[in-house]
Amino acid sequence: MTIDEQLFEKIEAYIRKTMPEQERSLFETEMANNVVLKEEVELRATLMSGVEREGVKSTLEDIYNEKFGKEASKQRNIFQLPAFRIAAGVALLIVMGWLAMVYLQTDHSSLANAYFELPQGLPTLLSAQGDPQFEEGMVAYKLGEHEKAAGLWRPLLEGNPNNDTLTFYLAANHMAQEEHVQAAFMLTGLATNESTSYQMDALWYLALLELKMEKTETAMYWLDLLADYQNKYSDRAKDLLKKLQ
Repeated sequence: MTIDEQLFEKIEAYIRKTMPEQERSLFETEMANNVVLKEEVELRATLMSGVEREGVKSTLEDIYNEKFGKEASKQRNIFQLPAFRIAAGVALLIVMGWLAMVYLQTDHSSLANAYFELPQGLPTLLSAQGDPQFEEGMVAYKLGEHEKAAGLWRPLLEGNPNNDTLTFYLAANHMAQEEHVQAAFMLTGLATNESTSYQMDALWYLALLELKMEKTETAMYWLDLLADYQNKYSDRAKDLLKKLQ
């Protein structure tokens, strides 16, 4: 399901019970006839419930340090991150204004652009086990024909929603078209999945997307995760954090 900014705002208004009664009734009717929309609303409600904006990160760190010790926390690999820490990061994004479209204008977007490089495509002969449709989409992606790539990949992802390669490159395709909200939504699923090889990539690009959308605080949260654990982005994350502090 493609989630645009307007739908994000409607879902948040419904969950927070700020939606007008007549519109709420229509939205509930729409959910009753759309299983995917209903599941999306339930997911958002679960992530938002019980999470407060202030002190979320420090509370999680206290819990983690109490259980594992501060030194142990520095030695853990990114793939061994406790599930509650990643999940709370997603909730933190929502509570801190994932859906807000009005931001304090700074130069952070330009800073993100300085670090941003669009993910390179996969060699087509080795991608997705030789799926011709995926390979055609990859060729289009590398040629900058992003609408064509999306048209080829989206049906494949609908048929196989757990394919992390398709998810990542569709998110990259959104990034190429400056569709930050859609890209971030797709990357969040990868960032919270400890079994995917794209987890670190997702965390890095989520951080950059947050900066592009001028959400510095949430971007720094993702960067902290990358900086604290050994991975290919840790040095860049540390460098970017220094510039943001």
